[in-house]
Amino acid sequence: MKMDDIIEELRRQTEGDSTFIHIRNVDLSELPIPEFVLGGHNPGLYELQFDSCKLKTIPEAVFQKKELRILDVTNNEIQTLPEKISNLKYLYSLTLTENKLVEIHPAICQLKQLVYLDIQENELKTIPNCLSECQLLKGFSLGNNPLERVPSWLGELTLLEDLDVAGLFSKELPDWITKLTKLKDLRIDDNNLTSLPKEFAVFKHLETLSLSGNPFKVVPEVIYEFPNLEELSLNDTQITELPENLLSMKHLNYIEICNSGITDLPKVWKEQKKINVVLK
Repeated sequence: MKMDDIIEELRRQTEGDSTFIHIRNVDLSELPIPEFVLGGHNPGLYELQFDSCKLKTIPEAVFQKKELRILDVTNNEIQTLPEKISNLKYLYSLTLTENKLVEIHPAICQLKQLVYLDIQENELKTIPNCLSECQLLKGFSLGNNPLERVPSWLGELTLLEDLDVAGLFSKELPDWITKLTKLKDLRIDDNNLTSLPKEFAVFKHLETLSLSGNPFKVVPEVIYEFPNLEELSLNDTQITELPENLLSMKHLNYIEICNSGITDLPKVWKEQKKINVVLK
């Protein structure tokens, strides 16, 4: 796409509501971000998203938008989160998933209003320990990073409702997870788990649980201790049977169990209308 065409596409995508700007699938790897893309001098810009734009860094102009609340740079080629991130002191949601991050500057810990942080699917070996001071965090996704060590201070983030630690462990989960009793959404895929500890019964608020990519042979018994569970993912497991007891769970309405040992459902499951079961 020619430069003029890229600019015209940017104009098209940034027309409309000046409080948020969403830009998708535009190659911005060689283009300095024009001021109009970020709303000019509009102080009311609330949300900014660059999705699949081949960005290698967060555009410098972004750090001048000091009123920004939501920043989403999903699926780019960003390698570092620089010190200037601290300029965005009102930021409460930061999404950096599917980049090439190898470093996050500790200045991120100055974002005292941060509630949601998504750094999953990067190349991080460490994360700043000072993130333990971000006590307002309710959502933290850090799965699928080659972390050398998963910090135990995650268990101190007691307001967490959404946690993704996919692919960070091997065969066992750490005890600190059971301190997070407010969890509503837990994703522990690809951790080579064959069972869940009975201590998981503390998750009385859990609504969504993803166990995909683990070699479970049976549905873990502790799942029946989750009275508010609505969605259960069991893809890529070795489970060969769905227990009928799952039908008695009051709020469970969706089960995904693709690429497992189940190729068909028995009559009782075919006739029931409460739970949507996806096999493929």
